[in-house]
Amino acid sequence: MEESGLKERVIHAAEAVLDHEGSVSALHVLMQMGWLHYVHFQDWQRQLPFYDCLERSMQSTPERRARALEFFEEWARARGLECVTAQYWPKARHPGAELQITLNNDPALEALYRKVYLKPGLAARKADKIKAQASKPPDLLVFVTFQEQECSECGEKMDKGDLTFVEGRNPLCLRCADLDHLVFLPSGDATLTRRAKKHSQLWAVVLQFNRRRRVQERQGLLVTAEGLAKAEAECLSDEEQRVARRQREAA
Repeated sequence: MEESGLKERVIHAAEAVLDHEGSVSALHVLMQMGWLHYVHFQDWQRQLPFYDCLERSMQSTPERRARALEFFEEWARARGLECVTAQYWPKARHPGAELQITLNNDPALEALYRKVYLKPGLAARKADKIKAQASKPPDLLVFVTFQEQECSECGEKMDKGDLTFVEGRNPLCLRCADLDHLVFLPSGDATLTRRAKKHSQLWAVVLQFNRRRRVQERQGLLVTAEGLAKAEAECLSDEEQRVARRQREAA
């Protein structure tokens, strides 16, 4: 009875994620079931202390997780779902090796956890986006400081409102993070932002903590000066066409 109940939970979780997201992995299923919290997944990507492997943060016993993985794989095979392999990289200036999921770094289990299954009938553009996201490193994040602090490497004072990059639990000034050559592009112009990001070899998302709402809110991007200049030139050259298109769509 317990086995059938677990199988039902796994299938229900997998189908819910697949329907909503367009893809599903074993880690998604564990999160949907409450066996893994997204905040722990984020801390693992940031490589905080005690997060050397993700399995330390998972609920239930290893045996039940193994059975859940088996049920998930059976369900995916029965559905004939297309599979791609995800790569999990640390949120760091120099990512290095992929992150470890299992306690003993078991190759077979590591491979199972990295399988991502696609929803049948996805538009080609959506499927390509999911495949690309499965292997790309996470976005670099830069934060607007809400209080004075010091750079953990050089000791430079950072005032409230300055930008800082956090590695582990250590705040870094942009110079020590090798991001001081980037320029800030505030949110607001979606086309300019998209093009500046495309033309920048290195970029980072700028976030500011909203104390009232208790969430990090996106403020814009740090992009290269060259990438921003190219994006501005492109936007200037086709501004009339974009205005005309918006007018046609609004009519």
